[in-house]
Amino acid sequence: MRYLAVLMPGMAIPLELRRIVEVQLVEASNWRMVHDTLGLLILADRPVLPVGSGAVLGDLYERGGRTAARAVDAPEQTAIAATRGQRLTDLYWGSYVAFLPAPADPRIDVVRAPFGDLGCLVVETRGATLIASDMASLMTLVDAKPAVDWRQVARHLVLGDAEPGTTCLDGIGALRGGERLTVTDRREPAILWSPWSHVASSPVTDRHEAATRLRDTVRMSVRARLSSFSRPLLMLSGGLDSTILASCLAAEGKPFTCLNLVSGDASGEPLHRIRAIARSIAQLAEVAELTVLRRAAHRAWFRRDAFRAVGDTSLLTPSAVAATEPVCTHPWLADGRGKAPGKAAYVALLAIAQAWVEGQDAARSPLTLSPLVAQPVLELGLRIPSWFWFEEGSNRAVARAAFADVLPPAIHARQSKATPDSFVLDLFERNRGPIRELLCDGLLAGQGMIELPQIERILADPRPASGRSPQRIMRLVDVETWARAWTPRSAG
Repeated sequence: MRYLAVLMPGMAIPLELRRIVEVQLVEASNWRMVHDTLGLLILADRPVLPVGSGAVLGDLYERGGRTAARAVDAPEQTAIAATRGQRLTDLYWGSYVAFLPAPADPRIDVVRAPFGDLGCLVVETRGATLIASDMASLMTLVDAKPAVDWRQVARHLVLGDAEPGTTCLDGIGALRGGERLTVTDRREPAILWSPWSHVASSPVTDRHEAATRLRDTVRMSVRARLSSFSRPLLMLSGGLDSTILASCLAAEGKPFTCLNLVSGDASGEPLHRIRAIARSIAQLAEVAELTVLRRAAHRAWFRRDAFRAVGDTSLLTPSAVAATEPVCTHPWLADGRGKAPGKAAYVALLAIAQAWVEGQDAARSPLTLSPLVAQPVLELGLRIPSWFWFEEGSNRAVARAAFADVLPPAIHARQSKATPDSFVLDLFERNRGPIRELLCDGLLAGQGMIELPQIERILADPRPASGRSPQRIMRLVDVETWARAWTPRSAG
């Protein structure tokens, strides 16, 4: 879903702004004006759920629901509005953004679903607060390209996915999932959902119960999130998580296709594992049409491992590193001080997962869903003791037990997974010259952020590329290319 909301609490939306969005979104892009009340105008490419004098955009699921809600009854609308959205994060889940105007005050509360992939970018312009699903929609009413925020770029290079709720563009903010943004004559964020609220809530103390509940919850999440898709494409890596997703899709009887990344390098996924998964799924679904496609790597495969250490300062100058202080800014990490180390580590991983899920671009196709990173699944995981997750040297022991009867033996017992590193290294090898030109004459170098002598030595090394340095350089290439896209030619 894509949307753009114009917020001016207690005021009429100026005709000038209305005309701009009507021309650019309604007439040119076939969007609809889905909500129009005093101080709140919302345009979107699909219908929304009315809630009082506001609306919920995206997919909203009741706990245990099989499909997204089509309507919210009047008493529930009143309760949602009365709690200023807290009821949404407590009793519902999904991928939604809610706009809840106060009935008597010039105030609008904006609530984003915990781990929701519907974007929520925020900017102040033309005397209004604009909130949109993606940058392309947001730029409809922004007069000029925002400047690159180089301090935030430095933080991104160091912290990576550990700092959701931020952007690297000056003046452009993002509402983090599980938070509420109150818009009056100023903007005030508040946390509605925190993983720490679920750590001590109704702990699951029996291993068998933990496995049973996890299986049911994961299947519910997969069923609900994919209910509106006719034939999804599963990124089948050959690891435990994607194989569990494949088994859930097969159990639903939903036709789907798998995409696997194959390389000739030892770090790649052995084909015999993929074939074993395909055979197992075909038996579960009693179909013969499952096709495992082998194609070029998707951009997402070039991302570094989600479990990387926080604080990668390699190839950055001391001044760039100094700009990243303080390092720990995520409220979940700050709240974890003094807590049990197992749960603190779990929550730290959730912070990284949050950045990945909530960082999707609604304007790009195809839409990427992560049903294992859904609020009900994560809340259950927080209630399961950390020592349950390890057994006989294996991690994710509860998940292995939950799906033991549908996992191929090789996957059930597996303790490692291949990586797409060889593709990244191959890109590096084939493009040493262009990479040197891009970085040495680029914006990151101009800002004094990268160690050019070190980078040049790595690029000039005649030996085959290996280790982390070439991959770090490819990360810099990624950021440099992005920064150039947002920088006027005269400035670049």
